[in-house]
Amino acid sequence: MTDLPDLKAETEALAALLEGADPSLPVPTCPEWTLADLAAHVGNGLLWAAALVRTGTPPPQPDQPAPADPGPWLRRAAALLDEAVASDPDAPVWTFLGPRSARFWTRRMRNDLLVHRADASLALGRDFRAEPSDAADALSEGLDLITASATSGLSPALTPLRGQGVLKFTATDTPDVWTVRRAPEAVTWSARDEPADVTITGTARDLLLVFSRRASPERLQVRGQEELLRHWLEHSAF
Repeated sequence: MTDLPDLKAETEALAALLEGADPSLPVPTCPEWTLADLAAHVGNGLLWAAALVRTGTPPPQPDQPAPADPGPWLRRAAALLDEAVASDPDAPVWTFLGPRSARFWTRRMRNDLLVHRADASLALGRDFRAEPSDAADALSEGLDLITASATSGLSPALTPLRGQGVLKFTATDTPDVWTVRRAPEAVTWSARDEPADVTITGTARDLLLVFSRRASPERLQVRGQEELLRHWLEHSAF
């Protein structure tokens, strides 16, 4: 599985962060959640994805409460998904964007864990660290999901993202650039460095935190039509 995202490492990082933490601690970036809720969300998501990959179709959503020590449970759930994908990474399976290969779910869940590790870090007052390449991949995948869902109408809440204007996110610690084009009929993005109405610059980690609405844009350099960025963040919850 060397060509797949490292789900095991990200799960281990989250499990280590939760070890010994108060499960009743509120998670400010996920209103109404505690750390126990966060762990349950992640663990059940991994179990659901593992079952989906094994069968090719979405199973009922599990609703297990997280154990007091969620680490072993999370590791086992991640291992089940890794094992299911490893059996045939290219097998076609259901996704909310249409049929994709099983490896889709390794990337989806690894990036989900990455963002929720940021939630746990912020709740615990810890510094959130991420490899720049991992943060960049999570941002790319997030744009894939948002633009496809906004354009297709899969998520009506994203429809306001259609319109006018070009946003460009530029990383300072990776070579990545994300240019987002909004049109009345579609929202698209590319990795090309093109002229934009607003350019948002920062580390890949900080870009991801702002993009996922885990931090305010003040930590980034914003040049151009700032109202376009504000509108994007107000309407891009996925």
